[in-house]
Amino acid sequence: MKNQIFFERLKDKKIFCYFSDAEADKKRLLIMNHGFRGSNIGPSRTFMDFERVLLKTGISVLRFDQPCSGNSDGDFLGLSFNDWIDSIVYFAEKYLETGWRVGLMGQSMGASASIVAANRQELKGKIPVILLWVPDPKTYIRVSGEAVYEESGQKYYGKFWNEA
Repeated sequence: MKNQIFFERLKDKKIFCYFSDAEADKKRLLIMNHGFRGSNIGPSRTFMDFERVLLKTGISVLRFDQPCSGNSDGDFLGLSFNDWIDSIVYFAEKYLETGWRVGLMGQSMGASASIVAANRQELKGKIPVILLWVPDPKTYIRVSGEAVYEESGQKYYGKFWNEA
């Protein structure tokens, strides 16, 4: 097994990535997508527990911090839901183009973003499995797109929820 920590430049931001290669011949990869205000380790470090189980079965894992989250560049106020979708699509395409079979796993808003990403034209029909952990694809929050809101000390624009 090989672990690799790196930053991937996406648009104008550096995205923090943690790749665990199971070094299996089948080149199977699960891309994990965290929830709103989360990071690549998942809630209570659960993504790390999932990763250990997957590696034992020969499935490699990519965990990353969405733009403006965790160890990635940017201020959360500069974040949009569409940026989340774009980053998931980017990483899925990157590995698909090099022969990997790619699945997506998302937690909370990361699950909703995974649903949308898998249905984007670039990925349609190319993602054989999507694991959804507490998704809420019908989330509707009435907010002003230009107003700034705060949750547990984290500020964000209402446009994030409007896009979602």
